Amino acid sequence: MSMFNTGDILETIEMFTQDNLDVRTVTMGISLLDCIDPDPKKACENIYNKITTKAANLVSTVEHISAEYGIPIINKRISVTPIAMLLGACPEADPVDFAKTLDAAGKKVGVNFVGGYSALVHKGFAAGDLVVCVVGALIMGGMVIWMHRANIQRIREGKEYRFGSKHKQ
Repeated sequence: MSMFNTGDILETIEMFTQDNLDVRTVTMGISLLDCIDPDPKKACENIYNKITTKAANLVSTVEHISAEYGIPIINKRISVTPIAMLLGACPEADPVDFAKTLDAAGKKVGVNFVGGYSALVHKGFAAGDLVVCVVGALIMGGMVIWMHRANIQRIREGKEYRFGSKHKQ
C-alpha cells in the first residue's frame, strides 16, 4: 500500500502551479554551545567560524532543491543557541559584538535572517539573559525615538500617514 495517492499528488502540483504555493522558509538550526569561551573575542570567532562552516552550502543547497522540484523557497534562515547562554560565560563582553558577529556570519553565507540573539527567561534570569534583555530594551527604545522623529518630520512635510487613510500628496 502506497503512502501517497495520485489525487493528493495532483492536488499538490496544482497548488504550486495555479495557486502560487511556495515554501516560505527553510531554517538550519546550529548549536553554539561548543563556542562558549571566557574570552569574548574568541567566543565571537568561534561563533563566526561555526556558522560560516556549517551553513556554507545552505543557500546553494536550498536553491538547488527549489530549482530541481520547481518549488519557490522564499527565505533561507539560521537559528542558533540563545546568545545569552554564551554571554553568561564572559560577563565582561560587549553583547553588541555578538550581534555583529551573527550579522557578519549571516551575510557571509547569504541567508535572509539569523535568529538567536535572545534569552531563555521563562524560568528566571541568568547574567547573560539580563544583558540580552537590557540591550534589547535599549535598541527598542532607540527605534521608538527614531520612529517618532521620522513621524514628526513627515508631519512637518505634510506627508503624515494614519492607518486606514491614504498618504497626503
